[in-house]
Amino acid sequence: MIKIRNSIEPIVLFALGFMLIAGSYLVKYQFISQVIHYNKYQERTGIISLFMLIYSIFFFIAGAFSVYFLSKGISLKALFIERFNEVIGFIRKFFMDLYNYGFSATEKIWIVGAIITGLIIRAYFVAAPMRADESATFYYFVQGPLYKSFIYLEPNNHVLHTLFARFMVDVFGNNQFALRFPAFVAGILCIPLIFIVTQRLNGKKSGFVAIALMTIFPAILIFDTMARGYSLVNFFLLTGVIVGNSMINENTFSRTLIFALNTALGIFVMPTFLFPAFGLYLWVAVLLLKKETSILRVIRSFAIPSMIMLVLFTFLFYTPVILVTNNIDKLVSNSTIQPLEWGNFLERTPRHFKFSLNFLFSDIQSPLKILFGVIFSLGIIWLVVKRKFKLLLLMGAFVLGAAILYFAKRSIPFARTWLYLFPAIFMVADAGVSYLFFTSKKRWRFIFHAMIFIFMIATGVFLINNDTVTNSHFTESFREAKPVATFLSAKIKNGDTLQMDHPVDYSVRYYLIQNKVVLNNTPDSNYIPKRYFVIKKTQNKLVDFAHQNPVKIFELGEAEIYMAARDTSIKKLFAE
Repeated sequence: MIKIRNSIEPIVLFALGFMLIAGSYLVKYQFISQVIHYNKYQERTGIISLFMLIYSIFFFIAGAFSVYFLSKGISLKALFIERFNEVIGFIRKFFMDLYNYGFSATEKIWIVGAIITGLIIRAYFVAAPMRADESATFYYFVQGPLYKSFIYLEPNNHVLHTLFARFMVDVFGNNQFALRFPAFVAGILCIPLIFIVTQRLNGKKSGFVAIALMTIFPAILIFDTMARGYSLVNFFLLTGVIVGNSMINENTFSRTLIFALNTALGIFVMPTFLFPAFGLYLWVAVLLLKKETSILRVIRSFAIPSMIMLVLFTFLFYTPVILVTNNIDKLVSNSTIQPLEWGNFLERTPRHFKFSLNFLFSDIQSPLKILFGVIFSLGIIWLVVKRKFKLLLLMGAFVLGAAILYFAKRSIPFARTWLYLFPAIFMVADAGVSYLFFTSKKRWRFIFHAMIFIFMIATGVFLINNDTVTNSHFTESFREAKPVATFLSAKIKNGDTLQMDHPVDYSVRYYLIQNKVVLNNTPDSNYIPKRYFVIKKTQNKLVDFAHQNPVKIFELGEAEIYMAARDTSIKKLFAE
C-alpha cells in the first residue's frame, strides 16, 4: 500500500461536489436555459438538476473517504489504482483459467463440435425474415441519432443490446445479419460457457447433455438469432455463476466487484434481469453462509459491498437512459409491470405459468417434453442423493428468487422472461443423465457420448429442414415482409400512405427502410395519392368500406396488398 503525508485529493473531490451543486441550481432556475435554447435540454432541466445533486453526493462521500484514508497515510487514488490492478489481475486470471481449463481430448472434440453445430444452425436462422419485436427495436432505437438508443418508454428497448446492435449497423450497414450479430455471438459464447459451468458445479464427468441442449434447444435458438437481448441475459447469467462460484472459493474485493459489475450489465440489458440477479445473490449468500457459518460476516464481506457496488454501477449505466427518457417511471412501472389487485393477480397466475410452459416448449413434440421432464426429475433426485448442493441450490435459488420478485411486484411478465431458467434446467437434466451413464464402464461412456453427439447433429438437421425457428410462434412473424416491401418500394410515391397492423407493420417498415423508401405526405404535382393496405390473412382482413372496394394488387403466401384512393372513407379497417 502506498503511504503519503499530504494530498489535495479531498479538496478536489469536495470542490467537484460543490461545483455540481452550483450547476444544479443554475440548471434548476433556468440560468443556463438563457444560453442554451435547445428544446430537448429545456424539457429536461428538472431531471438534469436532480442528477447533478445526486452525483455531488457521490463526490462528497468520496471526499470523506479520502480524508479518512489520508489520516492513515493512504491516498484514495493509490487505493483505487491498487484495487483496479487487482481487478485486472482477476480478469486476466479468469480468462487464463478458462483457456487452460484442462479439457480432455473427448471434451475438446465435444466443445468444438457443439460450437460448429451451433454456428451452422444459428447462421441458417439468422437469415430468417425479421420479426415484429426486433424490427420495432430497429425502427425506434437503432436507427437515427444516438440518443434514441437510450429512450426507454416501453420494455422493447434492451439498452445494452441496442447499443451493440447500433454499433454493428453503423459499421456494417443496415442489414439483418449486422442487427442480429450481437445476439448471435452471445448465443454462441453460451455454448462453451454452460459446459464449463456444469463441470465446475457438478464435476468433470458432466456437461455433455447441457452443452447439447444449449446448442439445439428451439427456445434458445430463437432468441440467439433475433435482435433482442435475451441471449445476452443468458451470457451474463452464466458468467455470473462462474464469478459467483469463484467467490465461494475465495471472497475477495476484485471478485465482489466483478460479480456486481456483471450483474449490473445484465440489468442494463433489461430490468427483468433482476429475476436471475436475485437468484444469483441468494445462491452466493447461502453457499458463503454454509462456508463461513457467520451471517454477520457474510453480510459484511459480501452482501453490503456487492449491493452498494451493484446499485452504483446500475445507476451509472442507466443515467443516460433516465436523462434522455426524462423520467424513471418507465423503468419501474411501465404498462407491462403495473401491479395488479391481489384477486386478479392470483387468478391470472396459474394461467400465466401454464401459458409460459406451453410457450417455451411450443416447438417440441409431446414425447420429447415427457422425456425432458423425466430427465430433469432424475437430475434433481441424483443431486439430492449425491449431495451436489451447489447446482441444486442454484436451481432452487433461481426458482425462489423468481417467486419472491413475482409476488412482490404482483405483475404478469412476458412468458419469455423465464427463458433465463433454461441454463440451470439444462445443467440439472445433465446431472442425472451424465452420472447414470458415466458411472458405467468406459466403453459405455463412449457410446453415450456418441449417442448424444449424433442426437445433437440430427436435431440440428431436423430443425433446419423443418425451418422450425422461422415458423415458431414465439414472436409473431410475417414471413412475406421482404417481398411485400420490395413490391411496395416500386409502387409508393410521395403522398401515398401505408396502412398496416401488428405483426405486419414493423417488419415491412424495416425492409422499406432498408430499400431507402421514405413515406412523404406531400404529393407531387398532378399525382393522385394512393392508400395501400397490407394484411396477414390468418390474423387480419379488410372489411366494410363505405364508398369503394379496394383493389387487390399483390398476394403471396399469407400476404395481401390492397390499393385504394387516398380519400376513400373507411368505417372499419381491420377485424381481429
